[in-house]
Amino acid sequence: MSFTEYRFFIFFAVVYVVLWLLKLAFSSKKSFTAMNKTILLLSSYALTAIVDWRFCISLAIVTAIVYFAALKMNESIKIRRLLMFLGVSVIIAQLGFFKYFNFFSQSIGTLLGKDFVTINLVAPLGISFYSFSAIGYLVDVYRKKYPANKSFSDVALYISFFTKLVSGPIVRPEKFFNQLDKEHCVSLKNLEAGIQIVLLGMFKKMVLADNLSVFVNDVFGAPKAFDSVTVLLAMISYSLQIYFDFSGYSDIAIGFSKILGFNFDKNFNLPYASLNPTEFWKRWHISLSQWLQEYLYISLGGNRKGKLRTYINLLLTMLIGGLWHGANFTFIVWGGINGLGLIIHKLFRSLNKKKTESPVTKTISCVLCFCFATITWVFFRAESFANAADMFIGLTQHEGIRQIYTWSFVAVIFALAEIIFAFLKKNDNGGKISAEYITLDLTKISGLTLFFIFAGITVLFAYIGNTAFIYGNF
Repeated sequence: MSFTEYRFFIFFAVVYVVLWLLKLAFSSKKSFTAMNKTILLLSSYALTAIVDWRFCISLAIVTAIVYFAALKMNESIKIRRLLMFLGVSVIIAQLGFFKYFNFFSQSIGTLLGKDFVTINLVAPLGISFYSFSAIGYLVDVYRKKYPANKSFSDVALYISFFTKLVSGPIVRPEKFFNQLDKEHCVSLKNLEAGIQIVLLGMFKKMVLADNLSVFVNDVFGAPKAFDSVTVLLAMISYSLQIYFDFSGYSDIAIGFSKILGFNFDKNFNLPYASLNPTEFWKRWHISLSQWLQEYLYISLGGNRKGKLRTYINLLLTMLIGGLWHGANFTFIVWGGINGLGLIIHKLFRSLNKKKTESPVTKTISCVLCFCFATITWVFFRAESFANAADMFIGLTQHEGIRQIYTWSFVAVIFALAEIIFAFLKKNDNGGKISAEYITLDLTKISGLTLFFIFAGITVLFAYIGNTAFIYGNF
């Protein structure tokens, strides 16, 4: 169920009203907190069941594995290591079965020249994201970052919490658990801030990303029919589409969580303001990038075993990250190219010790980094290598349909406005260009007026069609 569907708004409104009534009914903070967690847990499983009740089984299995394995990790080091290995292996096996069985079966069949077996599988709702959350929790307990949570319901809520279940963000276990026992639930202050963040996300997703998708789908669907200018514009448009689509989704998820009293960190921090690939991956899908670094890159050895091993670990991390995004070799190539980009940047940085850069150099670096990201996104978007090749060949063809798509320029202006605003505010952020949510005071007429104008613009220009969240497929 998408956040932009009316069914979700009805579902969320019902949950919110129930929590308000509970807050009025319980005078004891402790009793209210316990009931609040119970309602959120039941709501999370109810939403999953609405999509398909069988998905609840997978969710419950992962939760049980994580809870009991973590509890038993107080035993000897051998037992702890065994429990961690078995728990992570079962979770990965379940994820791999649903997402990659047909891909590997087809690949092996093609390699051996034999027929391959396929199964009509539907991956459980949010399996990638709750599997990553579960693995992170197990590994953290194994590494003794914090003791295992003794409350089964708390662990179950962390794994299944419905505002972050479908496509993240991947919230750190300690950050989530630390907020559970506070009187954080429903309040007018949280509603005022959260609903504005939700509206911003809706604008990014439904107005910018979805309108861009019409143009992008047309050109990627038949690149040979368009001239080089249009193909180039489509590539740039997809870079903007995927950014506004997923950052918009993240904003919506963070906003709904805020309304329920949970404070989650921003998942995107102006990635197209990056000066190099390393910075880009610190700004893009931050929760996933941090997860890959913490639980994959570091587990492989990180940078502790020499430069060559560091580069191999970087490449492996990005290749696996690419495969996680989709069961297609185009995603693996996308991950590999990004891994090579990180390696080349590290090599360049080790040779060039100069740290200060002029504004002109930074601008050129930013443009080059955006161009590199745009090139790699072609493999991410293309349905096959042939489709990707046609897009690149299309950059050289001078004949064909020329379509100058207005929404592409609107999206460019909005993206530049975000960066310029952050640049002007950098002195307030310790000299760093950083995104922040701007919220209006809705207790004032001026604030309410601007809010409803922005809401009206969003409704008026929203693209209404079959445009699911891009990352909802992953």
